[in-house]
Amino acid sequence: YAPNISGPAYAMAKVANQEISEVNLDEVSPWSIPSFRSGGTVESLHYALVDTYGQVITTDNNSIAQIVPKTSTNEGGLTGARQVAEKGIFDFSSLSLTYPPPAENIQYLVHNSIIPNDIETTYPIAYNHISVTFRNCTVGEILTHTKECHICGSEISPHSPSFNKTHMYSLSPTDTECSPCPSEAYCWGRDRIAPRENYWRASQNSL
Repeated sequence: YAPNISGPAYAMAKVANQEISEVNLDEVSPWSIPSFRSGGTVESLHYALVDTYGQVITTDNNSIAQIVPKTSTNEGGLTGARQVAEKGIFDFSSLSLTYPPPAENIQYLVHNSIIPNDIETTYPIAYNHISVTFRNCTVGEILTHTKECHICGSEISPHSPSFNKTHMYSLSPTDTECSPCPSEAYCWGRDRIAPRENYWRASQNSL
């Protein structure tokens, strides 16, 4: 073995970025995502295809990896869950996960086509195991029929040149629709609303 030589594919391991060339398999552990917004995007998520020595198989630019629910009864949805390797690295930074909130420890697996299908017994599950806890929708979000915590409006400053009074808002996570900004107010996304000149509001949770 040498820097430019690797053995057969052995595992998928989460890595910090696309520049990693070697992984210490003794330090790999299951990855948990706490307090995740249903419908949100996972930022900066990369997995490497490695051999038994933890070397990234950098010659691989064709393999396909997928993130899949661990059980067939999973009620959620995924987008951006299928990626092609680039120098042995799979970039899942566009991955979006949806699941009826709240829900704790929803399990997903990262699967690569050239590793045997029985991935839980072929190598330690820690290498490709993701656990996600979906939080409740919060103020400024609404729960859609697809079980996504949709963020109302655009998050911009009222001083921005692109700001206008038509942005949407919500003051309760039990709302089923985002509300249009009243003509007497400024709105700039989520629950961020303020009265215009010569108007007032009783509290930050009221119009």
